[in-house]
Amino acid sequence: MFRSIVSIVTIVVVISFTTSVQAQNNKNAAEKLHGTWIVVGAEYDGPEGKCDLKKGEKLVFDGNRFKFESKLYHEEGTFTTEGDKKTKEINLVDAKDRVCEGIYELKGEELELCYAHKGRPIEFKSTKGVMLIKLKR
Repeated sequence: MFRSIVSIVTIVVVISFTTSVQAQNNKNAAEKLHGTWIVVGAEYDGPEGKCDLKKGEKLVFDGNRFKFESKLYHEEGTFTTEGDKKTKEINLVDAKDRVCEGIYELKGEELELCYAHKGRPIEFKSTKGVMLIKLKR
């Protein structure tokens, strides 16, 4: 009986610790995105598709909020990250509660972001319904 109780307590402690570590990793990943990013390239619906986000426009991450500062691409809302995975994931939720699932890669002062309304992209490539943005601080 004692061993069973110890085993259960051990499992609960391990799960709690793992959950706590994952939450801290996600918080740290989100904090690394904070600030103003300048668009250096953007594609939607593939390289030949029409993209309203232009070079020189901005994407700002602040707290758990994001906002595109753009003449034609008006999106803002909240975001969450899953920064402890091999391919880092991001979810953007706009003001109308529409969710975009994405992936991102942060290399120093460069950020590559790829997302879609229907299904998370598996590679950094713009295809039908997929936005690919390259940014710098």
